[in-house]
Amino acid sequence: MRRINRCVLTEFLFVALGVLVYFSYFPLISFGDNAGMNLEVSLIEIGLVLVAVLGLLDIWRARKSLLNKKSVWITGAFVVWNVLSLLWAVNIARGIMTTGIIGLLWIIFLWVLAKNDKKILQKFFKVMVWGGVAMGVFALWQVIGGALGVRQSFTMLCNTCVANIFGFARPNGFAIEPQFFGSLLLAPTLIMAVQILNKKPVWKDWSIFGFLILVLFLTMSRGAIYALVLAGVLLGVLAWRKWRTVIAEVGIVVLAFLVGLVIQGVATQMNSQVSDSFADGVTKSIHQLSLGIIDLRSEAEIEIEEELEANTDKSSTENSAQLGGYVEESTDIRLSLSDMALKAIMDSPRNFIVGVGVGGTGVVFAELFGTSLLEITQNEYLEIWLELGVIGLLLFGAILVGWLVGTRNMKFIWVVLLAYGVQWVFFSGYPNALHIYLTLGSLYVLKGFQKGSGYVKIINYEQ
Repeated sequence: MRRINRCVLTEFLFVALGVLVYFSYFPLISFGDNAGMNLEVSLIEIGLVLVAVLGLLDIWRARKSLLNKKSVWITGAFVVWNVLSLLWAVNIARGIMTTGIIGLLWIIFLWVLAKNDKKILQKFFKVMVWGGVAMGVFALWQVIGGALGVRQSFTMLCNTCVANIFGFARPNGFAIEPQFFGSLLLAPTLIMAVQILNKKPVWKDWSIFGFLILVLFLTMSRGAIYALVLAGVLLGVLAWRKWRTVIAEVGIVVLAFLVGLVIQGVATQMNSQVSDSFADGVTKSIHQLSLGIIDLRSEAEIEIEEELEANTDKSSTENSAQLGGYVEESTDIRLSLSDMALKAIMDSPRNFIVGVGVGGTGVVFAELFGTSLLEITQNEYLEIWLELGVIGLLLFGAILVGWLVGTRNMKFIWVVLLAYGVQWVFFSGYPNALHIYLTLGSLYVLKGFQKGSGYVKIINYEQ
């Protein structure tokens, strides 16, 4: 049998990560939960381990050049501080697991730096974009299947995504919930927006961009949608000289949003599990996305909805969707968790300066506020501060600043960091957000191949 070349296999597996990122929760190998963490292994985590192990030899061979790169030292300092924090970690088991994931991501970043191969990176992003399209098709099936009452085992919808919640299903793809699926779609969507602005776009570019926007809206992930809007504003500012193309992109976004509303309205009308109409589905979607600010329901409808929600007799509400619009609890919970994190940080000088140790949020929250050991902050910045102290937060900030400085000649990709920066306010942790670090690391290395105009093909369809 012909011997498989290690380098070729490593490159193949790295490119495959571009699609494996979408399988962050399904399929999943679960070993239960222990020590304030869920013991689970996903496809993307298996992929990370394989690429990291196979890439160690390439890293060793390129060690001299790597040690001369500031990005290696800055990111390495953050990794080392995570390892050191295990010495005072209040949850050593979760701390080791979290540090292990951070270490894997760092090793893969070092491998990408060591390879320094534009074609590999372009293939990675190409696979990520087409993977997003494939997941988008699956997401449409989830919306249709939810409306038709297809069993969850076939639609793979999460428990809070099913059609009887809002009247229409919110697709989560193979992620744990819609907000992470929306986050997964951000990178390919923004990459396509940059591609369109930096070259003469063809119908394929516009079609992919519009479709990804549509699916992202269908997730109803406010964090991802708000991040997309802010990133779009920054992209428009950076590309003001190409205002015609910018306007065209805005038009596509608006059209995708309107099509998304129609799909949600039709799905609600088709849903035999609820008595809600097309208009109910549309108004609920707008109400939820606007944080309750835009309410198109009449006063009579609002009064009826409030009466139904207050009625504990399920028989009177079984034909109506469980939620009438904006869910304040979702926002309130995040604000409450952030408040608890700040109180825990200020609880002692040690917590403020060096933190409670990586992976310790659940234990500290349980001790101070009586919450579950599995609780997290749902805010990456506050979680880093709580677990790694202000020292860890400054190191994390140094990485972000270094990324911006390193990509200053290719500012169009700043929109990706802005989008993820906004998202970090809405969730925390690594297992469901591995795509963020793989994307940012790969874009950072890819910027080294920019042309004099500051543009480099992120995707090369010819490969």
